Parts: sequence; structure tokens; C-alpha cells
Amino acid sequence: MKKIILSVFLLVILGLFVAAFLILNRPQATLTAAQKQQALENILGRQVVLKAAPVITGNVLHQGKYVSFLYPKAAKAFILYTNGQPYQYNDLEHFGFDLSDSHTHFFSEVIAYPSAQTLSDYSGVRLRWEDTTTYTQTTVSVDNQQGLEFSKYDMTAGYEKTVFFLLNGKIYTFVFESPDQQAENDLFNLLIPTIKFAD
Repeated sequence: MKKIILSVFLLVILGLFVAAFLILNRPQATLTAAQKQQALENILGRQVVLKAAPVITGNVLHQGKYVSFLYPKAAKAFILYTNGQPYQYNDLEHFGFDLSDSHTHFFSEVIAYPSAQTLSDYSGVRLRWEDTTTYTQTTVSVDNQQGLEFSKYDMTAGYEKTVFFLLNGKIYTFVFESPDQQAENDLFNLLIPTIKFAD
């Protein structure tokens, strides 16, 4: 009798294990695409974007009155505003853009400086010459013109390269800024060799 009770008990336990196994491993009902989308939105708390934005490649020609150069097509030109109005520059030409993926910024300007005989006459160059602990200087040759490049690194602002040219009474300034030195160098190496002066 004990053997029969023990056998029945073992069969009941075995049956419970088999039933639990079958219940836990039964096939799941598949969700429709709309249900999957809704479930993902509930988890993320926002709309789901399943397609990546296309990567913009190639370059664009900036054709100014005094200078032209190539820059990345992915860049977004910016306009500086003061009190809701476009800032009025006191220069002959200016242009700037941002590359949002690398947080790289570029700005160029051309100003009239008829009294300058050499780049050392310009205060922006003199300031950098005097601050030798911050800036390193090299020469740059573009479109048969010699210029000066000043580089610096600041822990909060990142990397900066500023290039100056003096041509026919005008100072040409090109500024590159980025927290990523490689991104700054890539933009510099793309843009600087393509500069063409209109003078």
C-alpha cells in the first residue's frame, strides 16, 4: 500500500513538472508591427525612429566676394544674432558654419586694413606673438600667399587654429575650433588648401 501511495505521489509530481514545462514553453503569440511599435514607444517614452539619418558627404564651394573655399556639405551655416537682429559686422566679408556631429566651428572674415604693411601690424597677430605660452606659430602657404597659423589648446574650450593672411590692404582670418583635435585637423586640412583669393 505504501508503494502504491508513493508511486501515485511521484506520478502526480512528475505530472505537475510536465504541465509546468508545457505551460512555460508554449509558443508565444506574435505581435503585429503596430503592437511592436507601440510596445517600443511605451518602453522608450518617445516615438521610435528606426531609420538612421543619412550621412551627408561631399563638399560645397563658398564663393565670397574676396575669398572662396570648399567646406563640408554637412555643415550648417550660422548667422550671429544680437537682440533678435542679425549682427552687423564691420568687415568686408564673413562666413561661419558648425559641424554638429563633431561640435566643430569655423569662422572667416575679411577686413580692410590699408595701413598694414605686414601681418605684424595687425593686433590679432601681435597678441598671439606675445602669448608664446598659449600659442604655437607656423607658416602657411595658400594660393601663392604666405600666412601665419596660430594653434592653441584650452582645457575648457578645446582646440583652436587661427590663420591670417595679408593681401592688398586686407586681413583674411580663418578660425577653426573643436573639442576634438582630429576633427579640427580634418576640417583644416580640407578647407585651407582650397582657399582662393579674389584679389
